[in-house]
Amino acid sequence: MTSQRKRKISGSSSLQADPASKKRVEKLFQKKFSYSPNSNKSKYAPPSLSIACECGEWLIEETQQMKVNLNAVKDKLSDKDISLWHAHTGQMNLAGTVISELRENFKPELCTQAWCKFYEIVSTFKLIDFGNPEFNSVHLCEAPGAFITSLNHYLISHDYQGTWTWFGNTLNPYYEGNNVSQMIADDRFILHSLPYWDFGADGTGNLMDWDNLQQLAATCQKMAPIHLVTCDGSIDCQDTPGDQEAVVSRLHCSEALAAMTILSPGGSLVLKKFTMFECETVCLLYLLNCAFDQVEVFKPATSKSGNSEVYVIGTGFHGNSTIAGLTDYVKHYFQNGAVQMLFRRECIPDTFVSEHVACCEMFTSLQRETICNNLDHYPSVSEQYVLWLETMRDYCAEMYITKFDLKQISVNCRIGHSYRKKRLSHSAQSFKNDYTPFDQKRRSGTFTDRHNSNELPWQQRVHHLDRYNVKPPKIIWCQFEAFLEDMDGEDCSCGKPVSRLINSRFCDGKLIQQMQELIQNAKDYRNSLHAPPLSSVSHALDGLTHDCEESTGSECERSEVTEEKSDYTVVLLSDETPSSDDDKWEDPRISKVLHMGLTSVKSPDEDDNIIFYVDITTDKYCGEMEILSQCTLLSWTHTLLKKLKMADSLIVRMSTCLTRFTAGIVYMMGHSFSRIGFLQDTDGTRVQQLLICEEYAGGPVRVLKQLDAIQEKLENIGKESIPQTSTMDSERESDVQSEMETRAECNSTFQDEREKISSGSKLTLMETVPLTILLQDSLFVASLCHSNATLLRSFVRMVGDRERELYPMETQPDRLE
Repeated sequence: MTSQRKRKISGSSSLQADPASKKRVEKLFQKKFSYSPNSNKSKYAPPSLSIACECGEWLIEETQQMKVNLNAVKDKLSDKDISLWHAHTGQMNLAGTVISELRENFKPELCTQAWCKFYEIVSTFKLIDFGNPEFNSVHLCEAPGAFITSLNHYLISHDYQGTWTWFGNTLNPYYEGNNVSQMIADDRFILHSLPYWDFGADGTGNLMDWDNLQQLAATCQKMAPIHLVTCDGSIDCQDTPGDQEAVVSRLHCSEALAAMTILSPGGSLVLKKFTMFECETVCLLYLLNCAFDQVEVFKPATSKSGNSEVYVIGTGFHGNSTIAGLTDYVKHYFQNGAVQMLFRRECIPDTFVSEHVACCEMFTSLQRETICNNLDHYPSVSEQYVLWLETMRDYCAEMYITKFDLKQISVNCRIGHSYRKKRLSHSAQSFKNDYTPFDQKRRSGTFTDRHNSNELPWQQRVHHLDRYNVKPPKIIWCQFEAFLEDMDGEDCSCGKPVSRLINSRFCDGKLIQQMQELIQNAKDYRNSLHAPPLSSVSHALDGLTHDCEESTGSECERSEVTEEKSDYTVVLLSDETPSSDDDKWEDPRISKVLHMGLTSVKSPDEDDNIIFYVDITTDKYCGEMEILSQCTLLSWTHTLLKKLKMADSLIVRMSTCLTRFTAGIVYMMGHSFSRIGFLQDTDGTRVQQLLICEEYAGGPVRVLKQLDAIQEKLENIGKESIPQTSTMDSERESDVQSEMETRAECNSTFQDEREKISSGSKLTLMETVPLTILLQDSLFVASLCHSNATLLRSFVRMVGDRERELYPMETQPDRLE
C-alpha cells in the first residue's frame, strides 16, 4: 500500500538545488567497488585451510601508508568534544533526514540507521529470488534486529509470495556477564520475538564460541537451505579509533567462517567491515572471492560518510564442500583464540592484491574527504551553508524514497504487530529517571581527555567518579501489575555461570561499572562492620515508621498499624550456631528472639507478630555477592513460602537485585506477601539491602509450583554438568574471598581470578521466572530499576568519598548528579 507523503513546507525545495550539488548527493548512492567476477578468476584457487597453512603476519605497503594517512586525519579529532562533534557531523550528514522522513511517512518497524542501510543493500543487490517459494535467512550479531524488520518490510512491499523463515543471533542482552561495550542492549524487538533468537549453547550469544557455532549449525540444518546470511557485528572502538580493524578483526573473521559453514550453495552473504588494511582482512577477502561468484564492497548512503563502515556483499556461494579443509579449520580457529586467518603472501595472486589496494584507496579517500570537510566547517556552520545543507538533505531523502521505491506496509504485516508498546504507568512515573529499558553508550569530553583519564592511577581516577546526591534511606516499595501469569519452569533459560556481574536489565550499566571499579580498587569499604541481625530488624522497623511519616492515604494508615504493634517475635534463620551477642540487642519492639535452621523452620503458633529474618550475605563482602548467594536465596524462599502462616513477615538481608535469577525470586515473593520493598542496610559502604516482605498472604499455587520446578531443574543441572550446588557455592565463595584478600598484593591478576569463580561450571540456571513475564510487568521493572539505582548510587558516593579522603587532592571535582 503506497502512502501519501506529507511534504515539508520549506523555503528550500529540492528543485532549487543546482546540478553540481545534486550530483554530490547522487554520489552518496554510488559508493560501490566490485572485485572481478569469478568467471575471470581462473587463477584464484582457494587456499588450503589445513592447520599447517598458518604463517606469520605480512604487510602490504600501500595499505599501510593509507592507514598512516587516515590516522593522521583522525588525530585531528582528538581535541574535539565528542558530543559537540557528533552534533556537528549529524548536521553535516547529507543523509541525516532519511530516518525522520521514513518514520513520519512510512512508519517502518524498528526504523533505525541500520534499517535504512540494509534496505539500501537489499534494494541494490540481488539477494532474493522472488520466484523461489521458500526463503530462509540467518542474521548474525543482529541486535537490535533492524536488518530483520527491514528485510520483512522489503519482502512485503515487493509482494513476495513465498514463505520466509528467519532467526537471529546476537550477544544476549540479558546475560549479566556480557560487556556493554561489545553488545547492543536494545531489546525492544528481541523481547517480543525471543523464540526466533539463538543465544548459543551457553546462553551468552557469543558467536566466537565453538559450542555456540555448533548449535547454530544444528538449527540451520533444520531450516535448510539457507539463502542469506547477514553479519552486522562490531565492537565499540571509540576509545581506540586507530586500532579499530585489529579490535574487530577476529569477530569479522568468525562471522564469515560461521556464514560459510551454514550457507547453502547459491546463497548470499552481507558482512560488515571497516578498514581493510591488514593482512588478516586481505586473506579473508581473498577467501570470499574464491568462495562466491561475485564479491562487492558497498557503503550505503545512510552510513555516515566520515566513518570506515562498509559492507561486503557476496553472491553465488559455491558451497562449503568446495573449500578444502573448511570444517577442520573452522573448529581449529574457534577453539584457539590466538589463531589468525592468515595465508602465505605467495598464496594470494598479485592481481587480487592490486584490486584490493584500489578498493581500500577508494573508500579511504572518501572518508578522509568527509572528515576534512567536517573539520573545515567546525565548530560553527555559516547560515548560508546551513540553508544549502537543508536543501541537500531534503533532496537526499527524496532520492532515497524514490530510488528504492519505499512503500508503507500494514501494521498487521509487521513481525511484532501483536505487541503493543507499553507506556510507563502513572504510578511508576516517579521512577522514570531510573527506568532503563536498555543501556545507552554515553561519552563526553575529548578523546584525549578520556584517554588521559583512563591512564590515571586509582588515587587520581577516584576523583573523577560521579558524586551522586544521596538521600536518607527509606523503603522503596515494589509495585506490580494486577495479574500473575502462568509460569513454566521449563521456560527458564540456562547458561554459562556469570563470573563477574557487569550489566543488568534492571540497572544502568554505568552504575554497575562504577560499583565494580570501586570494589576492585577501594580498600576502606571492606572494613565496614557487618550489622548484627537484630540491628537490621530494628532498622527495618524504623524504615516502616519513616515510611509512614512521609506517606499519605491508605499506605500511611497501613504503616501506622505496623507501628502500633509493640511486641514482635523475631525468628533468626540460620544453619550456623547463633552468636551470644544476637540476643543482647535492646529494642522495646522486640519481645522474643528465636533461632531456627533451614530444616526446622516453623511459625510459632502462640505469637501473632512474627518477623522472620534471614541473612544470605557474608561477613566478607565481594562484588559477586549476589551471584554467590542465589542458591541460598532460592532454598530459603522455597522453604519459607511453604512454612509461613498468614500475616507473618519476612526480612531478607541481601546484596543487589541485578540478575534475572534474583529478580524472579523477588517477583514471586511480591505476589506472596501483601507488599514488599527494599531498604538500604548499613551506612552505604556495603552494597547491601533489606528485602522487607510484609504480611504473608499465602503463596499462590502458581508460585509454589514454579519454585518446585526450578528447584528440581537446578538440582538436575547440578547432577549433569557441575558439582553439587552446595559444594560449588562454597568453592566459588572461597575463591572470591581469597581473591579479595590478595587483590591488593596482586592487582594485575584481578581479572584472571574472577574467571576462576566458575571454572568448574558449564551451565547453571539463569532465570527463576521466564524473562518475558518479568519484563511485561512495567511497574515491577521500574521499581526494581529505582531500587538498584538508589543502592548503587549510595555505595558509589559513600565509598568514593572515603577513598577521596584517603587520597586527597588540592582540587576535587564536585560533580553532583
